[in-house]
Amino acid sequence: MKKRFIRYGLLLITLLLAVSLGTPFAYAIALPTEHQILQVEAYRSVLELEDTLYLINYNLEYGASPTEPISDTYLFCLRVTATGALLGATTAYGYFDGGYDRGIATIYFNAADAPAWNGAYTLYFDGNPALEWGAGDDPPSTSSTSIDWFDEGSVADAQTRLTTRLRTIATLLETDWGPPTDLIEDSAGGKVLTATGEEYFTNSIINLRSMCPNLFYQQMTAVEFEHDILVADRLSAGEDGTVNVWGNNWVAQTFIPSERYDITGVNILVSRTGNPGNLTVSLRATAAGAPSGGDLTSGFVDGDAVTTDSDGEWVAIAFTDDYTLTAATSYAICVRSAGVNANNRINWFVDTGNGYANGSEYTNAAAGVGAWNVVAANDMLFEILARGGMTPRAGRIEGRLYGTIFDISQWAANWGISTMWLNTVLWVAMMFVLCWAMALAANSWDATMLLIAGCTAIGWRAGFVDTIFMALLMAVMAIGVIYAAFWKKSY
Repeated sequence: MKKRFIRYGLLLITLLLAVSLGTPFAYAIALPTEHQILQVEAYRSVLELEDTLYLINYNLEYGASPTEPISDTYLFCLRVTATGALLGATTAYGYFDGGYDRGIATIYFNAADAPAWNGAYTLYFDGNPALEWGAGDDPPSTSSTSIDWFDEGSVADAQTRLTTRLRTIATLLETDWGPPTDLIEDSAGGKVLTATGEEYFTNSIINLRSMCPNLFYQQMTAVEFEHDILVADRLSAGEDGTVNVWGNNWVAQTFIPSERYDITGVNILVSRTGNPGNLTVSLRATAAGAPSGGDLTSGFVDGDAVTTDSDGEWVAIAFTDDYTLTAATSYAICVRSAGVNANNRINWFVDTGNGYANGSEYTNAAAGVGAWNVVAANDMLFEILARGGMTPRAGRIEGRLYGTIFDISQWAANWGISTMWLNTVLWVAMMFVLCWAMALAANSWDATMLLIAGCTAIGWRAGFVDTIFMALLMAVMAIGVIYAAFWKKSY
């Protein structure tokens, strides 16, 4: 009997180690049942004369869809047919069923970088070669050399054609995805995208609001902040240079929210050179610290109206939709502009001395597709506007320790808890150790209440103790004082 218990115990330990380490289980992505490029269309002059937008319609069917979104598993690559040279690449935005159904993806080139019009190109739709496929299968691959070319001769006419086409695609996708999906609806000015449609198409087509303003209810109008607050998650000073943002050259700054709140927009310290066109700022998730996936929300302003002064100015960008941030989770603020070259750019101010402890600068030269390069010592100047989270006072208190030797936000992120509550637990533990030591030294607990009150107030003022905990503790102590002074004395 003893040997049996030992044998079963060893087996149980082995299984627990296997589950925790994950080594015996190799997950492989199944091959699709349908894998098609339905149509590739090229639209010229959609934002500026002689730029090019490649619009890809695809169909990707699975019996049981992979758990990973399509942005992690499949790539679209535009190559020169004769040489295989890569011109551009992108991923699809996985809104419906993770992207494993009918959908669209786009590759955009500004006028300066656009490949020759009506060239011999091949569009590849391939499984990510970095992943394991099936039972040792090669990544799935399909391609098309058929491209429909549309050159209307002017930006206005190109935008009209693209708007008409996207209305058709939205209607087709709404039918294909089925209820309750609602992507497009009638309005007095023609068919416009619903909130769901806006989420899908703006994440699939960068700068869609500028290309097709008639697809939206609100067209190029400034969104006003209502009762927004400036939270503690920011880097507002210390700039000693700028980073150029234009065309496919995107720049991002990662950050970690100190608590849960709804982000409504951001302020960034910028200037401009030349005429960079629309300045777009978006929020993205991160993976391994770097920006990842499509935009969670975004907003834009007219970059041509930004100051040319070398000291820059703080520009507020309101997001089209608020987004709820999770405490102790890394996000990225991604900035891009429609500038056609380095002479028409946005200059985002940077602190090269690692002024913000909970993130770093990242750069990407492929319009946000593929790998982002970290510049670990650099931090971009940014401020976050939010609604529904901290009060202004709480924001100042709860962010006071960020960037100091007492900053434990990374520990909190690793453990999946709020930084503020972890600070509170550690402070309270330290406080009661002091109380215990005082009680032993004085052989009495009488003075410990004053010590608890003083330590709690100091901890809250310094940023160690959560405001709610402090208020509750003070209320309990007040009740205790009233009881001791009045109620107990009467007996």
